[in-house]
Amino acid sequence: MKKIALLGDVHGNIQSLNTVMQSIENHKIYSFIFCGDYVGYYYNPDAVISEIRKLKSYSVIGNHDKKLLDLKQEKSSNRSELLYKYYKEYGSGLEVALKTLGGENINWLTNLPKILNLKIENLNCTIFHGTPFSTEEYLYPDTPMSSFEIFMIGSDTKLFIGGHSHYQFLKRIGCKFYINPGSIGQSRDIRGKAAWAILTVNDCEFKVEFMRTAYNFHEVAIMAQKLDPHIPYLQDIFTRF
Repeated sequence: MKKIALLGDVHGNIQSLNTVMQSIENHKIYSFIFCGDYVGYYYNPDAVISEIRKLKSYSVIGNHDKKLLDLKQEKSSNRSELLYKYYKEYGSGLEVALKTLGGENINWLTNLPKILNLKIENLNCTIFHGTPFSTEEYLYPDTPMSSFEIFMIGSDTKLFIGGHSHYQFLKRIGCKFYINPGSIGQSRDIRGKAAWAILTVNDCEFKVEFMRTAYNFHEVAIMAQKLDPHIPYLQDIFTRF
């Protein structure tokens, strides 16, 4: 039997990640799956990636991570224009990441796959950020089942694990399952708590336990108010429900 912590969408929120890591340690879990988006929105991406790199983890790239890598490759004139676009839409999180991420952490991001197939004991799993086809495509609890069927039916994979929507949920089609553990850094379905999950695998069978961990979000909310007052959402999301 093997236990694995499922996490995603940390988005530079080291306060949340540190609290969740303490909870995971209390559960005596030492293996991890990360569904992408380590950067963007919030302001400690270098600390987040440095922490994750210490772990025994299976990790994939997210859409914000890809945006950061694209920024690194842009010429300075185009980069300024793109940064301003992202600043208006997402806040200054990507600019902070561009300025603060060390070389080893950038290399780690660069080498992350978009999709990862692995076998946990005898359970075939596929990990991605949005869908197997795109880091930008969303799957929500109310997304039509046909959007899940297109990649679940006919696959050898029994368990699909994704992120991106920041909503914690499970879908089942026959004997196949999709799990979204929710967001560590910016949960959108419950206020002030980080969302993650515990996956327990026994041979080719599994069970999942959805977790909600309260943390002190006030520090990151104050930083959002200071650095990105033009996007109240970045602070309001912690208290809106």
